[in-house]
Amino acid sequence: MYDTDQSGCITKEEVASMLRALQEECLPGDITEPGKSDKIFDRMDANSDGKVTFEEFKAAMQRDSSLQGVLLSSLRQQ
Repeated sequence: MYDTDQSGCITKEEVASMLRALQEECLPGDITEPGKSDKIFDRMDANSDGKVTFEEFKAAMQRDSSLQGVLLSSLRQQ
């Protein structure tokens, strides 16, 4: 769902795009303010290589409930 180009990894641009879409649909506050999507991405990118693998995404969701609230809210809306 988040890997829009189906590369096998989530990029910083894909996270920012997804957050913009969620902001319009269901997220309170301004999640798109400068630097916010970068911070969210950095919390998921465990090895700092500029992409988030499925394993990194899964680990981030398991350890950080605030990320769950932001990134999984779109699934609850469907």
